[in-house]
Amino acid sequence: MSRTNYVFKSTDDVKNEVLIKKILNNDEFEQIDDNGESIYLNTRFDAHACIKYEFSGDGIKIEGWVKTFPLAPINRKKFKEHELKGFSAGAPKKLCRKTIERIEKSIV
Repeated sequence: MSRTNYVFKSTDDVKNEVLIKKILNNDEFEQIDDNGESIYLNTRFDAHACIKYEFSGDGIKIEGWVKTFPLAPINRKKFKEHELKGFSAGAPKKLCRKTIERIEKSIV
């Protein structure tokens, strides 16, 4: 799995969770279960922007990545994950990074 990881300080997990969910909802991310993993997914583009967050200790760990379909029809059901760096799938990567930046500015 290729994901971009962020860790931010959190002083109020309950308040921050409400803020994070509000930002994700405003940016049209929907919560889904992906193979037993709770993630937020935006399907506005062909490549899907994905965000996952969890609280640990006095911080919030946020993972961001983009899922794309392989070009070969035989593997069409298997998504490929890409970290938020680079130019391929640029629009969903930018959306994901901007959403995480808004989360970072909002948390307390």
